Amino acid sequence: MSFNEPQHHARSIAARTAAFYDRCVPEYIQAFFEDPLDWGWTETFLDLLPAGAAILDVGCGPGSLAALMSRKGARVLGIDISKAMVDAARELVPAASFRVMDMNELDLPESSFDGVLAAYSFLHVPSARASDVLRRFRRVLKADGVLAMMLKEGSGEHWLPSSLIRGQTCYAQLWGKQDIGETLVAAGFDTPDIRSADAAFPEEFQYPRLFIIARRSAMRP
Repeated sequence: MSFNEPQHHARSIAARTAAFYDRCVPEYIQAFFEDPLDWGWTETFLDLLPAGAAILDVGCGPGSLAALMSRKGARVLGIDISKAMVDAARELVPAASFRVMDMNELDLPESSFDGVLAAYSFLHVPSARASDVLRRFRRVLKADGVLAMMLKEGSGEHWLPSSLIRGQTCYAQLWGKQDIGETLVAAGFDTPDIRSADAAFPEEFQYPRLFIIARRSAMRP
């Protein structure tokens, strides 16, 4: 078996990311669970989906956006690499379902979701693995499915200091609008709608937010 350096790098990042989020559940809930800032963006995503849509919430954390989408009538499955976050989500959001799962190894049926949401979770995927993960998102979407992502704008990969836990760092792959747009199209999505906004909280990485919506391309099998 040949050594796959990008895959090994991604797995190392995933393991460290899981450990980081396992340690900061109370702090994360306090900082972000009732944060309404991304609700409008999430509702824009929901407006593109059918009533009662099946949605995959990738990197769901303690379930804040899963709670919103469930209140709007969606059927939500949240996945997260952190078991502690999933345990918290199951307690806080009983209306949705949750599983421990790594988006790098997405193990779900093909064409089973109307929408996929990755809110500030895809930024933990290094660019060398981005296309593979996006193709996994596309595989689980229905033919007319919609992907929504929230990212941070910039360039390169970084280990950024966390304001949730002193002395800890967390991995972030930053994206320029053109780069993420081209990567999405190459992975089988239509040209995305990309919007931006400034960072708003001291607890978040201090880079502009990117909100991205891309529909599964009908031009690919």
